[in-house]
Amino acid sequence: MSDEKWWFGLVARTFAKMCPELGIAKKAFSAHHKSHINKVMGHATVAYLFQDNPENGGKGFLIGLHRCQNYKVVARTVNETTIDPVTRKQKRKGNPIKHKLGDIVLVDCNVKGSDNSTPSDPKFALRTLWEAIILPAYDALTAPGGPAEGAVVVHQEDNAPPHQEGDFHAWLIGEFDKRGWRLELQAPQGPYTNVLDLQV
Repeated sequence: MSDEKWWFGLVARTFAKMCPELGIAKKAFSAHHKSHINKVMGHATVAYLFQDNPENGGKGFLIGLHRCQNYKVVARTVNETTIDPVTRKQKRKGNPIKHKLGDIVLVDCNVKGSDNSTPSDPKFALRTLWEAIILPAYDALTAPGGPAEGAVVVHQEDNAPPHQEGDFHAWLIGEFDKRGWRLELQAPQGPYTNVLDLQV
């Protein structure tokens, strides 16, 4: 089973990491709009090996948890951001340079089937992940001497647009057909192989 999961970068807790004995004072964190909260998308893949029926028990494997990033070419020079202690406004002018025009940096991005898009608008391509990580991991699990030797892979994912994108889906079905594996949509609220945060 594989799926994408969002993690948020702000948890508002008034007494977070407060310890007066060590001089760590109370801090309140807030955001005035959801666009001020950093989000990170990760792509998770897990496997569950069982005999005959999942209810018989089995063994779980974490195939991978990958941050959905790609490289972007910086379109203009950007300075570090600081907060003016008096006015509490953001300040960039005069600060050290964070990225120069033409630098190549990793950025979080949306997931696509097989499209990496452009240097100025990168995407995270599922096909690249499958070619480099997931298929080789499944092959190693089911290979002679592997922990799931001879098992038939039944991979489940949801009906999200990146998973059903034409070129990617056709390529993935072709790879599964070559190996005698099955690609299926997950059952709604399926309890066995759903990539829950807790399971990952």
